[in-house]
Amino acid sequence: MILHNLFSDHMVLQSEKPIRIFGMGAGHIAITFLGKTYEADNAGGDFCLTLPSYPAGGPYEMQVSLDGEQKTLTDIMIGEVFLAGGQSNMQMKLSEVVPPRDGITDHPTVRYYTAQRPERGERYGANWVVATAENAPAMSALSWMFATKWADLKGVAVGIVTAYQGAAILQSFLPRERLLATEMGRHYSNQHAANQRLYPVWGADGMLYDFMIKRLAPLSMRAVLWYQGESNNGYEEATFFAALMKLFVECFRETFMDDIPFVQVQIAPFGTSASSGLIRQAQMKAGEITPGLATVTAGDVGEETQIHPSHKEEIAERLVRAVRHTVFGETDVPYLGPVLKSAAYDGNTARFTFDHAEGGLITDGEIDNLYLLDGEGKKHLATCRLEGETLVATADIGEITGAELGMEPFSVMHLFNGEGLPAVQFAC
Repeated sequence: MILHNLFSDHMVLQSEKPIRIFGMGAGHIAITFLGKTYEADNAGGDFCLTLPSYPAGGPYEMQVSLDGEQKTLTDIMIGEVFLAGGQSNMQMKLSEVVPPRDGITDHPTVRYYTAQRPERGERYGANWVVATAENAPAMSALSWMFATKWADLKGVAVGIVTAYQGAAILQSFLPRERLLATEMGRHYSNQHAANQRLYPVWGADGMLYDFMIKRLAPLSMRAVLWYQGESNNGYEEATFFAALMKLFVECFRETFMDDIPFVQVQIAPFGTSASSGLIRQAQMKAGEITPGLATVTAGDVGEETQIHPSHKEEIAERLVRAVRHTVFGETDVPYLGPVLKSAAYDGNTARFTFDHAEGGLITDGEIDNLYLLDGEGKKHLATCRLEGETLVATADIGEITGAELGMEPFSVMHLFNGEGLPAVQFAC
């Protein structure tokens, strides 16, 4: 019998949820944990033994007997487990980004499990690793910053399970049969011949689901942190990316047998894709149509010539806010910046009001990414000013028929709420 590598020394188990211990092989399994023994017989194939939920704590030991073969797992913590997944912006290492403000230090209650990737192996193998100052630079920057901030804030152990692959399309993370069971999926599958030629291993429909996601199930976890979408750029793709993301979340929850909350990161503006603004819109739409899917923005940290923004700490702080607000019910902690509420046009002047404008509207520079549309649909850069919680924009045009904020492939968002959270792009 074989126990999944997720269950090893230094592991973090999810608090306040049933603990599922799984592996494969025929025989008798017995697990002794916190003074109680749990047993089952397995005729063959996969097995899963469910333990009750426990509060956060540790370190503990666990005795495991697999058909008579004994082993003891040590330094086990019970705390918060998060899956950090997506493509290269989640994969980007701590050594590759702007260093965190407080430096890189030992965090003995933060542990990492890195799922195998098809491209190449990670520095650390398929076992739990304690986050130290020495090994942290080779870990996912965004998830390390999130995990250490969460551990410091809440005083609990944090386990990060990473499941990412650079240049991966969302279809690869979906079960192939579920993708192709929909008209959208069948059509969308055929649009990626170029992607599959560039990345034949992990560009295929369902490949990363089979290779990575499915192999981690049914691990108990608190939430999923997801950063993906750059490889799904395209005008046509933007029209159904929201529905594709909704399907992905639904399939993930079915696989893990739990209604797991998701927090996704909007892709940051970058200058090499004309449709990236539409993908960002589609990501916001996905959050609107998918229960339990929250979105944080990165509109102020994009880099014109770099698809991988080097400022990850701002995003990590927003992920912490979003989990506190949407998962733990701390509704007094905002995580979104201003979101368009209404637009009114009068002559050559437009007035915009916003939800999520806690503390009023502020700027950190000139708002240089707001355009007003004339009667022919042509865009004109607007001159902007703030009047309390209203954004007023003017342009030398006879009639305003619409407006866009932050929809270009690259722009830097300079409009924030009083919490310092950037405005969400819009087109109206």
